[in-house]
Amino acid sequence: MRNVLIALIVSMAGYYNAASQSLYLNLMQENLESVISNPGVLSSNPFILDNFMVMSEPLIQEGVDASDRYAFDFAPAPITGFGFSIETVITPDCKYLQLPLRYSFGNFRINSSIPFFYDRQVEYAHGPVSATGFGDMKLGLSYSISGDSYSLEPALDAKLPTGNASKMVDGFLVPLGTGSFDMILGSKHTWARDAFRIQSNLSYNLAGSSTRDVFIMHDEGTEEIEYRITNGNTIIFNSTFNYVLSPNVVLRAGVSSLLNSEGKMSRTHRFDWDEPGRANVVEYDNLSARQDFVYADASAGIQVNAFGSTVIFSLKQPVYTRQNTNTPPLDRKLQFYFKFNTRIM
Repeated sequence: MRNVLIALIVSMAGYYNAASQSLYLNLMQENLESVISNPGVLSSNPFILDNFMVMSEPLIQEGVDASDRYAFDFAPAPITGFGFSIETVITPDCKYLQLPLRYSFGNFRINSSIPFFYDRQVEYAHGPVSATGFGDMKLGLSYSISGDSYSLEPALDAKLPTGNASKMVDGFLVPLGTGSFDMILGSKHTWARDAFRIQSNLSYNLAGSSTRDVFIMHDEGTEEIEYRITNGNTIIFNSTFNYVLSPNVVLRAGVSSLLNSEGKMSRTHRFDWDEPGRANVVEYDNLSARQDFVYADASAGIQVNAFGSTVIFSLKQPVYTRQNTNTPPLDRKLQFYFKFNTRIM
């Protein structure tokens, strides 16, 4: 068996206009394919976290007496103009800061955000490996429909591959993005009566394709592997029961479900040296990316609103887990989620 001589760290930092990224990688068990199929990496992306945990905070409608504990509405006020806020999210697998921007006109709202990870982790056999940097940017358009006791907000989002999907730390891959252009179709619905609120969300993420080029240095020469990856599509459903205890405190409890399809992957191996009985170009098409999994969780938490800021703390307890049998079992356990948001304008 050939010996792998050296693994070089590669990086393409900042923003990407194309979804093709290259890296030099050790030929080891914990390589690119194991990270691609890791459910923990897929489910901890920011655009999934907000929908999976219903981490968006309810807002008080403008012009309503804030001392009225029934004044909360989960739909933003239909005003025209720019607005932005600062928020940070802390989970067991990632911690990031972002500045969500929005422009509202009538019932329409344009949203954009890009996370900066100050601790993005991938769990390897020897322990977690962390990276920092910008993640994938999200652009969206939503439309708010509100009545006396309900609100409905359908939305269409696009996720741009601005994050470095080939980020390497000490020879280990810690992706800051998926490397693909995705479309997300979803809708949030809120029903309210007195101090009770039920907020539900359904979204479908249609994943695009990306390519990765891996270069491996052998004794005989260089092997280039071109990966063509189509991530699995994702369906998220959740429903959260909220009780408005006071104008500043909301109690939360809910259920969430996350379904991911297996995705597809192809590999083309190119060798720059001749070897008897082997072609210099070898292709493997239509392989499973092994990304299929199903999660069902229950959560409970509290939300505090004060001085124009919102703090959400939630505990998530897994109740059902199913994943591809060819991937290592994920240790799903009770976990916490924290979000702080303060509105600037």
